[in-house]
Amino acid sequence: MLYKGDNLYLDWLEDGIAELVFDAPGSVNKLDTATVASLGEALDVLEKQQDLKGLMLRSGKAAFIVGADITEFLSLFLVPQEQLSQWLHFANSVFNRLEDLPVPTISAVNGYALGGGCECVLATDYRLATPDLRIGLPETKLGIMPGFGGSVRMPRLLGADSALEIIAAGKDVSADQALKIGLVDGIVKPEKLRDGALAMLRQAINGDLDWKAKRQPKLEPLKLSKIEAAMSFTIAKRHGGADRRETLSGADDGGKNHRGGRSFRPRRSAESGKPKLCPAGAHQRGPRAGRYLP
Repeated sequence: MLYKGDNLYLDWLEDGIAELVFDAPGSVNKLDTATVASLGEALDVLEKQQDLKGLMLRSGKAAFIVGADITEFLSLFLVPQEQLSQWLHFANSVFNRLEDLPVPTISAVNGYALGGGCECVLATDYRLATPDLRIGLPETKLGIMPGFGGSVRMPRLLGADSALEIIAAGKDVSADQALKIGLVDGIVKPEKLRDGALAMLRQAINGDLDWKAKRQPKLEPLKLSKIEAAMSFTIAKRHGGADRRETLSGADDGGKNHRGGRSFRPRRSAESGKPKLCPAGAHQRGPRAGRYLP
């Protein structure tokens, strides 16, 4: 055993591959302050392992992580703003460290990955899901914003428009929809989740999957399509009326008043069948390994 906390543990799975398992004493895993601190301690241990080749995250329960512990919200919001900011800075540094590990990482995601659970798996390079998965960022329904980097990572993985649909609406999506938009990289039967994730991780370690290219979009400035750029007030002002006429519906106002956001329409897929591959599209930001696995 490399590390044992109250809500998670870390151990070697096989030569050079470590497994971090969320397994809280109760019926579900929550990303509370104690779990975030424990994750940081587990990363302290991982960062010292010179023989580390890869890392898999998974849950020991029927759901990955159902979200934050909302019973902690009141006490957190009552602390001085500086103290709350310091804790948020620490929490974000934990997920940045997970993302910056010098080895490929994968999350084996089952059941629910909501709020902080979704933000946690966004910090890994690959995400393999079970068919029952619901994944998303419901924070806006509680009057708050994602606080662990989800609002930064998700647009870089999915594109601004697809991420906006999830973040602004406080939405969660099914495994099928998550595969279509690139939020997960594959779907397997529950009994094959751990082995399937391990197989993908081995592919990344052996060079069959380019995990560095997969990670890179999250580390770069957000890339916007032409219409996404025009929806930004500062970009729209720079481009002027000509680009607005090309990309947005409605009459040109001569550059005096830019309301590109009102012509936004969520992109809808015309496909009705079950996806077999994560399709190529403007929302994608790099190589995908998306697929259904037997």
